[in-house]
Amino acid sequence: MRTSTKTVSAMLALLLFFSLVGSTSQAATTLEMNTMRAKALAWLFLHQEGDGFWEGPGKTDIQATAATVMALETADINTGYSRSAALSWLVNAHARSVDALGFKTSALGQAGFDVTQLLAQLESDRDGVYKVWGSYSGFQPSMPDTAVAMDAFILSNQTYSDAASSLG
Repeated sequence: MRTSTKTVSAMLALLLFFSLVGSTSQAATTLEMNTMRAKALAWLFLHQEGDGFWEGPGKTDIQATAATVMALETADINTGYSRSAALSWLVNAHARSVDALGFKTSALGQAGFDVTQLLAQLESDRDGVYKVWGSYSGFQPSMPDTAVAMDAFILSNQTYSDAASSLG
């Protein structure tokens, strides 16, 4: 079956037309942004567990709760039951991995808690030779764990002992 040049040209013209028409987009209005923000916050509040934490995939409840607390802070929600319950849960949660400890330290430090002992634990989990972090103390260094641990120091307005002489 042969397709004529006119048919191919018409199909290409239609394809171009629909791709141009379908690609127009507009920025969200202030009202739409505020509505989306309110819906997102409502979803968070509805999905908070009774103990104050947010459930994360696998065993990442500490990371999910800490990230949510930091997001609430960014949204200027610095008071209320939800935030207080989450912070209380975080204070009592036992962080086993470096990323859990880093997230916990970041959220509590940003909220104004004394995180000196948590930072000392993070520093002791750091590889002594390369000055970076792995998933757990003594594990092979990884970039994500190093970044989370460094953020914990930064967000807590603290430095580790040899910060001036090391990259990690």
